Amino acid sequence: VLNATLADELGVKAGTPVAVHLQKASAIPRESLLGRGKPEETVDELVLKVRAVLPDASPGARFSLNPTPAIPRNAFVPLATLQQALRSPREANALPEKPINALLIQGGTPQALQGQLREALDLEDWGLMVLDPEQRFARLDRDHNGVLRRSEWQGRVPRRLAQQAQENVISKKAFVDYYQHLGYFPLESGRLFLEPAVVQAGMAAAQENHLRTAPTLVYLANSIAAGQEKIPYSLVAALDPGLSAPLGPFLPPGQGTGDLQDDEIILADWKESLLHVRPGEKIQLTYFRPEDQGQLSEQTTTFTLRGLVPLQGVADDPDLVPEFPGITDKQDMGAWDPSFPFDPQRVQPRDERYWQQYRTTPKAYVTLAAGQKRWSSRFGQLTSLRLAPAQPADLSQPAAAYRRSLREHLDPRDGGWVFTNVKEHGLQASAGGTDFGWLFVAFSCFLIAAALLLVGLLFRLNLERRAAEVGLLRATGYRQGTVRWLLLAEGGILAALGGLAGCAAAVLYAWLLLGLLRAWWPGALDRSFLRLHPVENYGLSYGIGYGAILVMSLLTIAWALRLLSRVAPSALLAGETTVADTGAARPAGRWLAWSQRGWIGKVRRRASEWAAGLMIVAALACALWGLWARDPEARAMSFFGSGFLLLLAGLAATWAVLRHRARTTSPHLGVGRLGVRNAGRNPVRSLLTTGLLASAAFLIIALECFHREPDKDYLDRKSGSGGFALLAESDVPITRDLNSAAVRDQLNFSDADQKKLADVSLTGFRVRSGDDASCLNLYQPRRPQLLGVPHGLVERDGFRFQSTAAQTPEEQDNPWRLLEAPVQGDAIPVFGETNTVVWMLNNHLGGELEVPDEQGRPVRLRLVGLLQDSIFQSGLLMSEANFLKLYPSQEGYNFFLIDVPPGRMDEVQTVLTRDLAGWGFAVTPTARRLESYLAVQNTYLATFQALGGLGLLLGALGLAVVLLRNVWERRGELALLRALGFRRSALGWLVVAENSFLLVLGLGVGVVAALIAVAPPLLTGTGEVPWLRLLGFLGLVLVVGFAAGAGAVMATVRAPLLEALRRE
Repeated sequence: VLNATLADELGVKAGTPVAVHLQKASAIPRESLLGRGKPEETVDELVLKVRAVLPDASPGARFSLNPTPAIPRNAFVPLATLQQALRSPREANALPEKPINALLIQGGTPQALQGQLREALDLEDWGLMVLDPEQRFARLDRDHNGVLRRSEWQGRVPRRLAQQAQENVISKKAFVDYYQHLGYFPLESGRLFLEPAVVQAGMAAAQENHLRTAPTLVYLANSIAAGQEKIPYSLVAALDPGLSAPLGPFLPPGQGTGDLQDDEIILADWKESLLHVRPGEKIQLTYFRPEDQGQLSEQTTTFTLRGLVPLQGVADDPDLVPEFPGITDKQDMGAWDPSFPFDPQRVQPRDERYWQQYRTTPKAYVTLAAGQKRWSSRFGQLTSLRLAPAQPADLSQPAAAYRRSLREHLDPRDGGWVFTNVKEHGLQASAGGTDFGWLFVAFSCFLIAAALLLVGLLFRLNLERRAAEVGLLRATGYRQGTVRWLLLAEGGILAALGGLAGCAAAVLYAWLLLGLLRAWWPGALDRSFLRLHPVENYGLSYGIGYGAILVMSLLTIAWALRLLSRVAPSALLAGETTVADTGAARPAGRWLAWSQRGWIGKVRRRASEWAAGLMIVAALACALWGLWARDPEARAMSFFGSGFLLLLAGLAATWAVLRHRARTTSPHLGVGRLGVRNAGRNPVRSLLTTGLLASAAFLIIALECFHREPDKDYLDRKSGSGGFALLAESDVPITRDLNSAAVRDQLNFSDADQKKLADVSLTGFRVRSGDDASCLNLYQPRRPQLLGVPHGLVERDGFRFQSTAAQTPEEQDNPWRLLEAPVQGDAIPVFGETNTVVWMLNNHLGGELEVPDEQGRPVRLRLVGLLQDSIFQSGLLMSEANFLKLYPSQEGYNFFLIDVPPGRMDEVQTVLTRDLAGWGFAVTPTARRLESYLAVQNTYLATFQALGGLGLLLGALGLAVVLLRNVWERRGELALLRALGFRRSALGWLVVAENSFLLVLGLGVGVVAALIAVAPPLLTGTGEVPWLRLLGFLGLVLVVGFAAGAGAVMATVRAPLLEALRRE
């Protein structure tokens, strides 16, 4: 059963067969020496027929453990079918008496479930074996008939036991007696290595049951050499050779129980050995390194020979070695089928005879410390833990007691069984990353301010039109306060009605905005949840918005009513609404007249300049604060604060310019300059118009500076791609080095494809899956994806950094070295993408966050570097060494950066996608990944710029209203100028000059304020000035403004001036 998203992507329907590729189960770690990595050993293909297609709206189709707005690609198959495909020896989800699913159905807290799981798991679930004689016999007795036939025991029992076979049959009694005589039983793992937590639990259980312990590590040496003579493919045991029976000793005869030194070695006294050496001579062991990140490399260590131990007693024990698939189950050495390079031509007849007689009995012994130093890995440091009772006894009872005790000491979390409250995790993530609602409100403040300016302008113009009516009310005895309240009530009613209409328009605008988001949002986002919720919190948002707008509108109207107190009723009756600013005393009392002539008057006249200067200083301080602010809220406050102050400073300076222009006289005043001077005739009206244009221009220009596109030189090493043309992600981890031609040959690459990849380099990253931390995820990432950065990339350097915690010159030259620096305290250094850290994780450089390790324990991460516009937005980066400490069981590489020669990107992409299809290898150009990330940022900016567009519309409307009003008021003046001989074109130029002055002044204030407000992001590299788009926008606005001026000119030249002249 497929969900609709997957079915549509595959182009299939019910009844169509599909191929499902699965990673094969492997008990032995694939990255260990004996791990299997060939295609047929790693990936299996399961061909199934589609039974049905689930609609994406159904709950099952959306099933995912990680919260994400993208619809997952889900395929549902019967459990039995999947178990059979994975070749699971037993049902994965059920135990004989206590099914795991039953625990989940019971519910409870994760802590309670952990305790119940501890009781339900047995040693087989852990992959552990406590092999007492009875257990050993049961493993070999496939027919369950109580005897071992030759086909069951041949090559799998020691020589001394095989010699007891009668008619090719070994009885159970003979088998059990032999292993009882050995006097010990081992703890082994199906993973070959015992994990550290298992060893700790095993040692504790042994101490609890008073058992002696012998930790043992067995490894395969490619050769044991002395001079020119070499013995190929020999097993070496690292243990304590001085232990007493039955766990030892493994010392040469006559040397008692003296300690073996870490640089000493003991060889088995094998008669056919080529090494004719004496104690004190040098012995070279050559072996493959246990871990080499997908690359096998040999290493040689020299030991000093301590002596020879006879192949008898404890030294003739092939059971020291656990089962090595492909080795211990073979009858002949030449038939070995290991995962590492093996040359059967090196095997001589003498080696085969040793194998037939002694099987896996080690040929050499070193100390446990020496062996662990060279052969331990993150998967474990022991291959077995041999246990013996303090006194000789039947091994069955001590083994049974040890099993019970071991189960009690094993913590399921150490095995990776960690319960997670998925519902709680999803609810926490549903809060989203940074709340962009308050950003939307903050940007709306500029639109609200513009709307209030327009309200004040229109109301003031309405008062000027009705000046005679107001003067009549004042002249007939109405008090000034009564008239003011009357007009305020009239404006309040209009504001109330307008607010109701605005609430309805807001719902429509929100609906349109969500539609745009659904259309513009990049990626495979489930757009169905972008739905309008018009009634939330019982309509509280409507009440808040309506009340706030009503109050602000009333305050704006009250401000506009101030002119009533400055104009006498007689002047109002004559239609005058302003008081001429001639420098004479205003009708506000003698003190005011005296103040205009004294030093107080000088201060009042320069108040606007002082205010502008102070606000510029405050704005610059606010902008500088944004350079060092770390929190996104602080940076946003810096942006909005500096922008608001700069706009106010610009308007204050505009007021000063208008007042200065209004008082300027010149004998050489031309028509254009006369138009500019006329802008100061009514400075309040002109200031409101300028403010409308400035706020809209500020919003659009400032946001345009944050609009990003991939760099043209995105393939530069210091760009967001790091110089890599392609990136790839694989569903199945790849444990081999894809840069090796031999590995690609094993993966069935054709010769032609090998040639195409000859000069292509792939850099693999380990991946710990988690929440997508990029801006493509609308949920808040609680457990971000983690990537392990290989040492090769650290040395290579590259990518662009926004900021780092580099201190030394070496770190400043290559910040990637910070990831491999010694861990300070217990916080692991990590890198993150700037946008991811700031907006999704709500963090900053030097900040810390917690993630769970493999056992579910919290681990602190410290952010020591922030990348800029990089391809790593989905997660955090740490060094591969630290990654493997946190997640030692995480094998292989799932994320790759691909360095491709110029012009061959498509060719390489096709080859890798086709030849690695079984691994789910998806190749994407890095430019496309960067575009998808930047497209989200640009989508948000587009929604914010829509507010600026509304503001610009209001500004254009205000400018048109002011121009038409000015023309209407000055009909008499224009008629007089026309009668004095001014041509119509001169009058038109007069109006255009005034309009252009206000237009350019408003745009200039907005543009300058925007550029200064975005200076901190520009300096830190998170923004850039799009000069071409900026000039295009300004040109468009100027064209629209000049068109409005042209309309006013048309009204001017067509106005009936004769009647106006008579009234003048």
